[in-house]
Amino acid sequence: MWWLLPLWLNVVLGLLGTFLGVAYYFLTSDFDHWKKKGVKYAKAVPFFGSLVRSMTLQDHLVNDLDRIYKDFQGENFVGFFQGRTASILVRDPELIKEILVKDFSHFYNHGFKIHEEADPMQAKSLFNLNDHKWKEMRSKLSPTFTSGKIKMMTPLMEEVSQNFIAHLDKISKSGKPFETKDLVSRFTTDIISSCAFGVKSNAIDDPNTEFRVMGRKLVEMDFFKALKTFVILFLPEVGMSLRLAFTEKVVADFFRKLVHDVMEVRKKTNLVRKDFMHLLIELKDKGSIASEGAEDEKEIKELNGFGTTISTNTIKLTHDDLTAQASIFFFAGFETSSTLISFASLELSVNKEAQKKLQADIDQALKNHGGKLCYDALKDMKYLDAVVQETLRKYPPAVNIMRICTKNYIIPGTKVQIDEGTPLIIPAFSLQNDPKYFPNPEMFDPERFMDEDALHKYQYLHMPFGEGPRMCIGNRFALVQSKMGIASIFSKFDVSIASKTKYPPTFDKQLFILAAEGGIWLNVNPRREE
Repeated sequence: MWWLLPLWLNVVLGLLGTFLGVAYYFLTSDFDHWKKKGVKYAKAVPFFGSLVRSMTLQDHLVNDLDRIYKDFQGENFVGFFQGRTASILVRDPELIKEILVKDFSHFYNHGFKIHEEADPMQAKSLFNLNDHKWKEMRSKLSPTFTSGKIKMMTPLMEEVSQNFIAHLDKISKSGKPFETKDLVSRFTTDIISSCAFGVKSNAIDDPNTEFRVMGRKLVEMDFFKALKTFVILFLPEVGMSLRLAFTEKVVADFFRKLVHDVMEVRKKTNLVRKDFMHLLIELKDKGSIASEGAEDEKEIKELNGFGTTISTNTIKLTHDDLTAQASIFFFAGFETSSTLISFASLELSVNKEAQKKLQADIDQALKNHGGKLCYDALKDMKYLDAVVQETLRKYPPAVNIMRICTKNYIIPGTKVQIDEGTPLIIPAFSLQNDPKYFPNPEMFDPERFMDEDALHKYQYLHMPFGEGPRMCIGNRFALVQSKMGIASIFSKFDVSIASKTKYPPTFDKQLFILAAEGGIWLNVNPRREE
């Protein structure tokens, strides 16, 4: 009987019971949110919400959300819970178009809450900025990512590609398989370090170079980092109060010093190099980046959001502002492109017919451009573009498009109100692998994208870089860099799958990005003359 227990133990048990009761109420108090609104929803459990399998590392997050997507066939949208937070999953392309474009003013923030003092590299980056700060920073950075600016950087990419090819040649002579994602990440690290910072990182030849070490620190997960990430994403109030940070201090300090040192050297030597750092210096000194003519101006308006123009003079850029943009460019640039190149190489190693078509496409374009792997040669490789788009369809680097409702929104054609502050997920992976839209989605078929009108036909279904005014600002750079990598490999080598590679791949549960569990191991051999 409880009254026979010592008084102190009764007090402890009472306090524990009270704490558990309060915690349970805190974690479950909003679980009737969608029921009250008459919206079908995925059931939830305390702490994990509707995403139990991914939150307990039994499955990848993309598969958890895909189950919800498939469980509610015929619904335009469905409610679910991220931790204790009522969220909504949008399944209908027409509604997606309304949200990302027409009614963008209700959904213009990504919605991540990151403590600015604890993690300025993330909080101040374009990806995580909100409201007017995002609009102004986007407007300032848009001239950086036009086709003209990227074309100027292509010779820097080509220089790295020659070293990449030489390294692959050594691997082919060894007769041993190689882990593709790791090597390709070193290739993209060398490109980003050159194009962004004007520094030769030499990660292809030295996997322990400082740039590569910092890149690994940005993406690798241990238990503590996974727990921090979970709290920041799904219990944001707790993350803010605890001042949790995505970016480790050693990484933030590395990029601060790097940006400072590069700027100081260029200032003292008057060195001009056509790279991202040059453009950031121009932005800092002049407050804006000059356009390269009428075509550049047109692209700048598109990158700003379909012609939207705003004042760009209200924010005084600090060193951390500039460093944040450089560091997110580094992270997004090396990680998304390496994911794309490695999965494309995997699919081509299995699909020999597609590999031969690609090689013929590359050969013809190189012949037309004097054997030079230049910007215009890459632009002429139509089948390469189809390979890239089909890879992005099957394995989108941004598996879900995230927005937060910034003001109450009535879903068109219904009486359902999405309340301000509600997270919204557009499941790009699920849409792009839905047989309703892409027949035989498990089949790697670049022919889907050979039609010149394909991207328009699949708009709001095929969204590897998002859509609308907040779509990825660096998508042009990512595509050129990825095509450079794929063309470098298949212009010189035949690629085959190694026995230790699992196909079709399963996704590594410990990573938020898509990565093949066990790695992608491939063999390369010099191309045979036919």
